[in-house]
Amino acid sequence: MRLLSTMALLSVAAFPSTHGVAAEGDIYRCIVKDFSNASDTGDEAFKKANLEKIFTISEGADAYQVEVTSRSFRPSASTYRIVARNLLQISAIEEGDAGTFSAFTIATEVEPAEPLEATIVVQAPDIANAWFLVCTPAN
Repeated sequence: MRLLSTMALLSVAAFPSTHGVAAEGDIYRCIVKDFSNASDTGDEAFKKANLEKIFTISEGADAYQVEVTSRSFRPSASTYRIVARNLLQISAIEEGDAGTFSAFTIATEVEPAEPLEATIVVQAPDIANAWFLVCTPAN
């Protein structure tokens, strides 16, 4: 399990997103392109419910606000503190109150008319979940 969690986090850094341009003040509406789960709760119904989530992402100067809505889960909101910026991506982290650690990465440079791709990975000692997102401007 530790290996899977590490691999999930490394994938966020190793495979940056490649569409759109993220900038401070932007708001994006994102759908889930793919969902990956490494835990004991990884049944098909759980995966399907996660594929139906909608993410609203707002970029600030030092952090991203991520709001999640779903028919199957309660709404949630998280703040991801930006820890790295480069020509290809912005990376941010959130330390959850339930002992989880989350990483968020979003593309920074490509064609402006193209959708952005982003990734959110949540990990705890017994789980690792990854959402691969396709985002379009909401503002």
